[in-house]
Amino acid sequence: MIRSMKRSMISTMIRPMIGDGDSAITRFYALTDSVLNSRLVYANTLVFQSGDTFEFDFLAPNAAVASDEFLFDGDTDVVNRAYLLLGSSGSFTPNATTMSALSIDGNVVGLTSAYPKDGKLHTALVTMNNGAKVKYLGSRYTQAVFYNGILANAVATISGVTTTNPIGLAPNGGNVEYSDENVFGAELSQVSLYNVISGLSEIIDNTTLRILTDNSGSGTVITALPLSDTEAYSLIFTATNTAGILNVTNGDESITYLTTSDSGDFEIAIPPSGLRFKRGQGGVLNDILMTNISVRSITNALTYVFIPDANREQYTLIDGSWIGQEVVVNGGFNTDSDWGNTQGGSLWSISGGKANSNNITNNGFRNDSAPSSSVGFRYITKFSISDYVSGEVSFNAGATGTLQSANGEYTETLIANNTNKPTLRPNFGTGFVGSVPSASVKRKIEVA
Repeated sequence: MIRSMKRSMISTMIRPMIGDGDSAITRFYALTDSVLNSRLVYANTLVFQSGDTFEFDFLAPNAAVASDEFLFDGDTDVVNRAYLLLGSSGSFTPNATTMSALSIDGNVVGLTSAYPKDGKLHTALVTMNNGAKVKYLGSRYTQAVFYNGILANAVATISGVTTTNPIGLAPNGGNVEYSDENVFGAELSQVSLYNVISGLSEIIDNTTLRILTDNSGSGTVITALPLSDTEAYSLIFTATNTAGILNVTNGDESITYLTTSDSGDFEIAIPPSGLRFKRGQGGVLNDILMTNISVRSITNALTYVFIPDANREQYTLIDGSWIGQEVVVNGGFNTDSDWGNTQGGSLWSISGGKANSNNITNNGFRNDSAPSSSVGFRYITKFSISDYVSGEVSFNAGATGTLQSANGEYTETLIANNTNKPTLRPNFGTGFVGSVPSASVKRKIEVA
């Protein structure tokens, strides 16, 4: 059985889909990206006792990383930071004082052993020492040195109590994933309990907070709600904010949870350090209204930081591997759109539900509407040839596919080494004369 399906409660994000009498296992995976500074942050820092464990899945690189990438790290308590990173040397680098053992896919390895370099999904199990702390996934505690890949199915077992996060939020699913075992406390928010500052903030109709624009527009308005400094909280509110800047911070404003000039609904997981609403400097000079405010204590949650909807994709478990959604747009060539000749001209054209080539060069036909390929990822490419006359053609997606020279359907798995979009590419020497009725590309995550 796939290891990532073993742990209890993870099924909340790995759900069956029923169609045509068949059952398919699906889930979402989130891709972290160092360019975006992606990371995941626990609202309540995990504090382990001796012998407790932290388990998670990670997508291994295909080669040693060019620079260090943190899989997880602790917080500002430097002595008790439990961290594990992929080193540019090709080996794991741990804080060995905070952990006693490391297993990969059920096999005990050394804490500084070489990490897998096969581009597959692996399961790591770390045994912790007393006092070890974990707060960040995918980055250093300083919010730097980011991991490029997929982290999933994080399970902390502390004194026999588990904290489980599938790390599987869907697009448009917000940025807070509550742990499977999370328990919400009672509603704490009552507008009448907020501390407002005369001339700077006010309560309207006992339902709405208004943060006023002062004469200078320098953003000195603060609204504070006293909370316990030992519990994490869920904050939900609706902002009406026409481009004025709203900051949501901790009690002494040393940590900013949210900066926004948008209107809409917001949800934030807040660590135990208090809460303030403040008008930031700059932006349009206007009042900011906050309604539907909800504040409840939580057991724990992960916040997705800079992991956009485009980096959250649904996968289906097929023959032991996770297969992503269709990448190609208009792969059935139903309309004369979404594709373009890479070198201009019209040697490729779309008609009759096919991409037709009368090509004596290597002028490619690129799926311009598709997203760019992600380096290091596996892609399943599939395309068909009909009306073959002469030459050869390959179907590329981040890497060069195999040249084909006969009618038929062709499938292969490529490992992307560039960001190029899916492209039909004739052989430079022979060109390609024939048609392509269908083209498909899907991401593939192989499980070790």
